[in-house]
Amino acid sequence: MQGGYYRDEANQNRFRLVQTDALRGIIYDRVGRILVRNIPSFSVSIVPADLPDDQQERIFRDLSSLLNVPIDTVIENTSTDPVGRYPPDIDRSVTPPQRKLGLREIVAQGRRDPYAPALVATNVPREVAFFLEERHLDYPGVQVNLKPVRQYVDGALLSHILGYTGMIPAEDLSSYLDQGYAGSDEVGIAGLEYTFEPDLHGTKGRRYIEVDVAGREVTSRGARSPTSAKNRQPPDTILS
Repeated sequence: MQGGYYRDEANQNRFRLVQTDALRGIIYDRVGRILVRNIPSFSVSIVPADLPDDQQERIFRDLSSLLNVPIDTVIENTSTDPVGRYPPDIDRSVTPPQRKLGLREIVAQGRRDPYAPALVATNVPREVAFFLEERHLDYPGVQVNLKPVRQYVDGALLSHILGYTGMIPAEDLSSYLDQGYAGSDEVGIAGLEYTFEPDLHGTKGRRYIEVDVAGREVTSRGARSPTSAKNRQPPDTILS
């Protein structure tokens, strides 16, 4: 009687259109020497739709221990004078408290698009990534991916010119979303990374995949490859 309805419901869970990130553009100096490049790094994400309610707390506890991410959001006070006990004539570092998102809030925010992976941790140690992959049946909804991260070849030597990348600032989120970015994307925050963001970002690809009951990819049904950003050479007058 309702075979068509339930078939559509099953296919919605089984087939998914996922995005594939483009590699961020490489930055060279005027003689072609690489200044900034991408290197592979492990990351861990959670797909809210694949996270079983009856196993959620156990998975949160294990991930919190493995990834050093709190289960509930915490407020971190990094000030050296948190209670103002030093005299006003003494130099002190007073910085506003920072929120460190917990797993519960990360997943709650991800439920706005429950089939999109919600990023939990980056730069995950190799042994932790392999542990989660080997025991993926024990952690449904948890994905381990290779995520490229920026490497600045000369370290801090050119940091004041090259800048750095990071998560989209909260105050600029709506502007980036209007440009087609995702909330979990990294963007240029300062320096040339920020100035040449449109040139360095690239265009994402898409893949139509089939997944199993744990949300893991079984097979690919077609793909549009991402377009890497054009390698942008900074002006010679800056990096001569």
